[in-house]
Amino acid sequence: MHPSSSKGKPAPLQLEAEIRDRGLKGAKKQDVRLTKAKPLVEAFFTWVADTAPTPDYCPTIP
Repeated sequence: MHPSSSKGKPAPLQLEAEIRDRGLKGAKKQDVRLTKAKPLVEAFFTWVADTAPTPDYCPTIP
């Protein structure tokens, strides 16, 4: 299951709200995204890769 919070709002959106509320700009905003959002994004794409059908299952396009 992909990461989300108990507040019902997806974690990346909560992170963006935190950045906005703290008034972060430029490099500080990027640092927060790299330390907090990057692991969430990587976890999402791992989940996608794990749950997507294998290439031999997908029909080919004629």
